[in-house]
Amino acid sequence: MFNTLTKFATNDELVQSLNVSEVSDVSDVSDVSDVTKDVMKQVNRRNFINDWSHYLIDKPQRILKEMVKTDLDRTTLENQTISAPTMHANAIEYLKNSLRKGAKVLDVGSGSGYLTVCFAKMVHDKRILFDDGSQGKVIGIDVHPELIEYSQKILDEKYPLEKPIVTFQVGSAYDFYEDHLEEYFDAINVGATALELPLNLVRLLKKGGQMVIPLKRFDGSEIFTLVEKDMNGNVIKKELMNVVYVPLVK
Repeated sequence: MFNTLTKFATNDELVQSLNVSEVSDVSDVSDVSDVTKDVMKQVNRRNFINDWSHYLIDKPQRILKEMVKTDLDRTTLENQTISAPTMHANAIEYLKNSLRKGAKVLDVGSGSGYLTVCFAKMVHDKRILFDDGSQGKVIGIDVHPELIEYSQKILDEKYPLEKPIVTFQVGSAYDFYEDHLEEYFDAINVGATALELPLNLVRLLKKGGQMVIPLKRFDGSEIFTLVEKDMNGNVIKKELMNVVYVPLVK
């Protein structure tokens, strides 16, 4: 059973405890790989909830109370959360084959920016000293300007090496589309539940690329879904597990 009660003193202890099989019924993914754990150990969860006084636990946490000392508009952030570490691990795990050095990534509903930075760690090729088009890129979008400001500040202060390849901007999953980005992204993560698959995001996904997105079924259940575009442009969807996410908003 998925355990939300165990308390961990350090980020490394929390990450080391994660196991995808606790929440997944997919037979081909039973454990969080070393690749996923390594990157999650490099990106300290506490930097994004800004709360060093409490033990770490494997469950979602509201961003609001960790932003009390900022000047941001807290009312718009009332229901915003940083996802449980297990769900972060799942997103990385299912996309990891597309998160190679030099890959292009879109993080929709980037929120605190935690996964955006994880993705940047994975695709940043530090051997490339200038941008010749082969360097990795990560774009994080969120409908809340306050969260974009919050995550940009964390990136600037805590992860300066990844700053050159990360862009945070205000945007909606349903409206985000630019011609020059069509079939541009190797990986897309959507951090909120959609009523249906946004076709503009499918257009942005490169042939051979992967997307993970929670989708709502007709019965009201939410299913974490892997979307893959094959080399002929065909879209294949694979249901992974039941989840509970905040709704994807315009």
